[in-house]
Amino acid sequence: MYFSSTHTKRCAAIIGNGPSLRGFDLHAKLTGIDTFGMNAAYRYWDTINWYPTYYSCLDPVVGHSHLDAIARLIRNGQKYGIRAFLLRESVIKELGDTGRASFVVNFDEQQRKKNPFLRSPLFCTGSHSCAWAAMLGYRAIFLLGVDSDYVTPPSETKTIDGSVLEIVETPKHNPNYFFDDYQRKGDKCLIPHYQPHMPSAPHSECWNSVRHSIEKAGCTVVNANPTSAINTFPKCTFPEVFSHLHICRRTTPRTEDHCNI
Repeated sequence: MYFSSTHTKRCAAIIGNGPSLRGFDLHAKLTGIDTFGMNAAYRYWDTINWYPTYYSCLDPVVGHSHLDAIARLIRNGQKYGIRAFLLRESVIKELGDTGRASFVVNFDEQQRKKNPFLRSPLFCTGSHSCAWAAMLGYRAIFLLGVDSDYVTPPSETKTIDGSVLEIVETPKHNPNYFFDDYQRKGDKCLIPHYQPHMPSAPHSECWNSVRHSIEKAGCTVVNANPTSAINTFPKCTFPEVFSHLHICRRTTPRTEDHCNI
């Protein structure tokens, strides 16, 4: 399909949190595959005792809102099988000693260093998790649950300062995510698509901003949602992806220096 034999030992899946993943069996489909998970999806991972290989959170509002949970993930990283974390500098500072773990990567520092994969000023957690995967040497990358088809936020929210959403009641049904209590009472996040310097920039522009560096590195990226609003990379269906994933299972070398940038 999209991948040559040279890709099979360097395969990863980026797990977005979109509704196309509802009912998706992470255990059955992704055990043995290196994965990148993000943001508040840990609430679902906790219920099924499954965790991704890497964790990222680049929305500083989400990071501060979920600080205790992120600290727990870091402290239990070895137990959960999470190799490294990509976080904002303000969140790392607030984490104190926990944030200074060797496997915590400072995203803002990488931007200051003009890291070719992470330097784009337009970013969202999904797009730069994909860029992070490319930076770490993965060359066949699948996007799962990267939908970017946000609808009006649930009525159980309020807007703060024009850019932040606060959940005032846990929604009974949340159409924007793959499980309903992804957002709970008291959670805060940036309004979807909000960019501090370009408030109108959609997530698609964030994905477009990393395409060149990813492809220049020799990566092939495929979006496993034919109806995704992200059109940066070729698309396919879940069955097409899973016909290829079996050859990638645990063939990616488990290097221990992925966070030593």
